[in-house]
Amino acid sequence: MHKYERTPFPKIPYDTEKIKLTRIFESPSLTSFPTENISCEKTEQVYGPLNFPELPKDRPYLFASMVLSVDGKIAFEDDPEGPLIAQLNKMDPDGGAADFWLLNMLRMVSDGSMGCGGPADVKEKSETAKMFGVDFEGSGGLFDQDLEDARLAAGLHPVPWGIITSLDGSEIGFNHPALNNHPLLPVMVTTSPNGMDRIKSKCRAEYFVVEDPEKVPAPEKRKGMPVIITGEGSMPDAGVTMKILKKMGINKILIEGPTYTHHLMQLGMLDEMFLNYSCVYVGGKALSLGMRGESFTSKNHPHTEMLSIHTHGPHFFYLRHKMIYNQ
Repeated sequence: MHKYERTPFPKIPYDTEKIKLTRIFESPSLTSFPTENISCEKTEQVYGPLNFPELPKDRPYLFASMVLSVDGKIAFEDDPEGPLIAQLNKMDPDGGAADFWLLNMLRMVSDGSMGCGGPADVKEKSETAKMFGVDFEGSGGLFDQDLEDARLAAGLHPVPWGIITSLDGSEIGFNHPALNNHPLLPVMVTTSPNGMDRIKSKCRAEYFVVEDPEKVPAPEKRKGMPVIITGEGSMPDAGVTMKILKKMGINKILIEGPTYTHHLMQLGMLDEMFLNYSCVYVGGKALSLGMRGESFTSKNHPHTEMLSIHTHGPHFFYLRHKMIYNQ
């Protein structure tokens, strides 16, 4: 088993008692979920057990994590930084901290964390980071040492794969350390043939290309950053991409981008959503989940089963949904 070490990334000193959640509902379905995840004493104290159903054999298990206002908005119109929906809940600031901690918990149990566009060329700041005097650099790592230690104890890399998905590569910040073979920031890119053209001209890191699920190189032959090319023109094929990722040993992926979350639902591929509800109201034309995608119709739309509900108090709730398609 590979011996990894702690990362030097700054951590947030979470107080377990301040972010502790109470489970107020649990579906009977959860008792039959056989796939156990990495756990540690803190996750048990804050959230409780977290199991998944049997994982798909031909693609990774896909689950999204978002924070919403009570009217379903994922950002304020005047300041579109997504985490503000949680962090500006002045009635329950510790509930906002718990929201970001839960994202880290889901990163802990994931083989990869997928977002659209990936790390930018400039430092990523968040209100949570500022509150604790911590700078984030878009690493996608774990910012609780106990959670990172749990991955290390399981023999895993301290940081899950950062999987950058892009239509044509135009929004990828190729100057970011993660995209330059940083040893502590394992990153791969999934894009289209047009995106490959941009990678050839912009990417300075060593990389290798995979286009066929049946031609994934053996681990010892993989040198540099994986680049997965599927689809046609500027449209990747998510189904083929997921088959390749499964062949590369990626069994569970946390989806952190709202646009890709909706896209996977349209394809009937998203398995779960962890939706945290911050009791603030936004209204108006502010961005909502799925707003940039095509709407489902009255005759064809997914359903969900509520798997669990946690609360931090009367101003913050944490809901876990199982997706149900073709009803």
